[in-house]
Amino acid sequence: MTSSPSFPPQPLPPVYKVVVGIDYHSASEKGLALAFDIALSRESQIYALTVAEGHAPGRPMKESEDMEKTFQDEAQQNLEKYLAVQLSELEKKGARLNRKRIGAAVDFGTPAASILALARSIEADLVIVGTHGRSGIERLVLGSVAQEVL
Repeated sequence: MTSSPSFPPQPLPPVYKVVVGIDYHSASEKGLALAFDIALSRESQIYALTVAEGHAPGRPMKESEDMEKTFQDEAQQNLEKYLAVQLSELEKKGARLNRKRIGAAVDFGTPAASILALARSIEADLVIVGTHGRSGIERLVLGSVAQEVL
């Protein structure tokens, strides 16, 4: 005879979904470190995204598609290597994250639009985007992905 527990089982906490924009500058490195800190404190899925802006206008379609595929493959490998290095640095400090809960993706387009599209599609709980601290004319001319995401 099997007995059932007299109390209802505790529901598992939902997975906290974090999107991190990666541009390989120190600000995005800090953002990734923050995502790792969050993942150490709660069950999280990290989605690291890097975005290549634009594409090669004026090229024949087939050539352009082949170039984009090659570029995307290389960019994907670079992002995965970058994440592996960052995780190794974290592990040297004694912290352990489930590497299966960290995804890497490359997209084409404008960074803010791609980050927001991913965040919406996975129903992200948090979006982390570093800022380069530009102000004035430099910010006006170059823009701010963080500001666009907000």
